[in-house]
Amino acid sequence: MHVTYTESVSKPMMDNIQNMHVEVGDTVIINCWVEMASNIKFNMNWMYPNTKEENRIFESNTTHKNVNVGNLKQIQYKYERNLTIHNATHRDEGEYTCRIVDHNGNTNNVSHYMKVYGMFAS
Repeated sequence: MHVTYTESVSKPMMDNIQNMHVEVGDTVIINCWVEMASNIKFNMNWMYPNTKEENRIFESNTTHKNVNVGNLKQIQYKYERNLTIHNATHRDEGEYTCRIVDHNGNTNNVSHYMKVYGMFAS
């Protein structure tokens, strides 16, 4: 596969942002996705406030599927990566960022603030 030179990288999008206001104890799944040509190599990762909670917060592997782009000869994929937070706590409140870095070092990201409501867990 031939890797293409890039001057910029596509901006990722975040689904399920209506879930960014959650109650203590909720499970939250946030989906990050980007459409990109198949010949662009990149990394997609999450940055979030409570990174020490390995037993409650999980990042999925990056998955992809073909996207119909009409008459273009270039194969386009929709890449996705989920972040799942089980049993949300006030420590999970803060900025959640999905970041893309391509093979030429170009970056782009999308961020949303998650607010956690409710009583402190005892």
